[in-house]
Amino acid sequence: MDFFLGLDKRLFCYLNGWGPPFSDYLNFFITFFGEGIVALVIFIGWYVLCRKRVVLLGIGSLAVSGIICRILKEVFARPRPLAILTSVHTFGYSFKCSSFPSGHATTIFAAATILSFSYKRLAPLFYLFAFTVAYSRIYLGLHWPSDLIAGGAIGYSVSKLFLCKVQRGQVSTFNKNICK
Repeated sequence: MDFFLGLDKRLFCYLNGWGPPFSDYLNFFITFFGEGIVALVIFIGWYVLCRKRVVLLGIGSLAVSGIICRILKEVFARPRPLAILTSVHTFGYSFKCSSFPSGHATTIFAAATILSFSYKRLAPLFYLFAFTVAYSRIYLGLHWPSDLIAGGAIGYSVSKLFLCKVQRGQVSTFNKNICK
C-alpha cells in the first residue's frame, strides 16, 4: 500500500502546476466543466434542443454517480494534497474537505460516456476533454491522481450501467432516435 501512496504522491508532484504561466487561467476555466451544475445545464440544453429522452439517462447517471462519490468522500475522508504537502501549486481554490474520489472526474466521465453513446464518432474528443478536466484538478492542487482514477471509473461505470439497461430494453421510455 505504501508503494501506491508513494507513487500517487510522486505523480502528483510531477504533474501539479506543470505548464506555462497561462496554464493557471486555462486550467481554472477547464475545471468548471466538471461541476455537476455545468453538466446538468448542458444536458438540459441538449434535451431542449433535441427533445431526446437519452438526456434523462445522462441526468440520472450524473445524480447516481454523484451520490456514490459523495458517500465515498465521507467514508474515506482522504485529505487533499495541499493539506499534506508543503509545496503545492494552487490557483483559485483552497478546499480542505475530502479528496477521494474526485467529484469533477466523476461528473465529466459520466457525461462523456453518455455523450459518446449518442455521438459515437466524437467519443475520442469527449474522453480527451474528460481527461483534460481531470488533469486540471491535479494542476490546481486539488486532487491526487488516484482520486481522479476512482472518480472517472465511477462516472464511466454508472453511465455504462444506465446505457446497458437501455440496450436491454429495461427502460421503456427510451427513444432510440438520438441526436446525430
